Amino acid sequence: MIKCLMRFLGIIADDREDTELDNFEPIYGLPKRSLDEWLSQNPALKKDYEAELRARSLHRRSVQS
Repeated sequence: MIKCLMRFLGIIADDREDTELDNFEPIYGLPKRSLDEWLSQNPALKKDYEAELRARSLHRRSVQS
């Protein structure tokens, strides 16, 4: 999402920013380690999170095609 916004604003992301963005998950914007801890403490939300992640992945694939 950040990359899309940067492209929309005409800002070019460098490689350093790409690797920094990879440390965060795409739905809540949490660092991946924090997300794992949060989902382990809230197991009921894990299914919802995984469903949202799949839906976004499928949507992204359909847009790219």
